[in-house]
Amino acid sequence: MNLAQSIALEKFKSGTLSAGGPGSGRKPEGGSTKDLARPHAVFRKGGSTGEGQKSAEFYNQKGHLLVSTHDSEHEAKDKAERMNKLRSPGDKSYYGIKYYVGRSSSVKTD
Repeated sequence: MNLAQSIALEKFKSGTLSAGGPGSGRKPEGGSTKDLARPHAVFRKGGSTGEGQKSAEFYNQKGHLLVSTHDSEHEAKDKAERMNKLRSPGDKSYYGIKYYVGRSSSVKTD
């Protein structure tokens, strides 16, 4: 684990890592911070090779990117459904991008 990953992990564990990632300027919407204490998470499957900042992001056991965590499954499903609707048909078919709900306990932290 490099220095950027360890700093991001500490922020992640404390719940201060925003939904947009470090330095993105985006504010988390409606409790969408990445806090592992929350049981439900939204993950992104697919995408291009260069997408994301791998050193500061977290992934589940399948290698899918953690987008946000939520207290209720209903909130997480709403977020995943909303994010899936925002993607173009090309993003969905060519890049295979899809958002889905999973357990935050499946996130790899090392």
